[in-house]
Amino acid sequence: MRLIGLAVALALGVTLAPLAGAAPQAVDGQPQRLPQLMADLVRLNVDVLVVGLNPVAIAARQATSTIPIVMAIATDPINAGLVKSLARPGGNITGLSADTGPELAGKTLEFLKEILPKGPTRLAVLWNSSTTNYDPHWRALEEDARKSSVTLVRAPVQRPDELEHAFEIMQREQARGVLILADQLIFVQRHRVNALARNRRLPTIWTSREGVAAGGLLSYGPSVPDLYRRAAAYVDISKHAGRVNDESILVDEIAA
Repeated sequence: MRLIGLAVALALGVTLAPLAGAAPQAVDGQPQRLPQLMADLVRLNVDVLVVGLNPVAIAARQATSTIPIVMAIATDPINAGLVKSLARPGGNITGLSADTGPELAGKTLEFLKEILPKGPTRLAVLWNSSTTNYDPHWRALEEDARKSSVTLVRAPVQRPDELEHAFEIMQREQARGVLILADQLIFVQRHRVNALARNRRLPTIWTSREGVAAGGLLSYGPSVPDLYRRAAAYVDISKHAGRVNDESILVDEIAA
């Protein structure tokens, strides 16, 4: 992702802030570090903040109401409270909505079930339970599971060192596959997550293609690098306009 950022910056004639390259290591999948990181970036008086997943976007919005914020891979930004609407986001934030919200989770459940042999279907869901961003996804998953006669096995994590225990839960509950709702914490750990799944012979489905590139079985969702490239157009607008709070700059919704 760092190389993509450098390529985009070069093409647009912008300079990356010193802290930007260290951001993934500084956060390390721990969202409680985000407010300090964003405060540091704001103090550098950057021209634009390009943000990824929802916790990063939320931390950026809390840190500044004046610096333009461009979302690259935010999910369901309306329910997350990031924008008022896609057509008129308001405030200082714009960019891309990477999916249509809970519907994507329901589709992944359907695809995962289809590849399994017939029989009782118990599917695990791996997610970061320290965030409420996935509450709408859970409601959709539970409804779809009831319709499809699927039993959901909850495997929550809040820290990287809890991943092993999450897979122990899946094994104990006899899950036959795992659906991964990947936020920053899980995305950073995607190689380890896939290794843990392979060790237990659990097929995986991710909501981004990078999960498969890291060794997962299936994905249903957009490419993260492609989304960052598309976000470059909003960075260019912000660079020349000096702001994004013109409500004519809509949020672009990216279908899976």
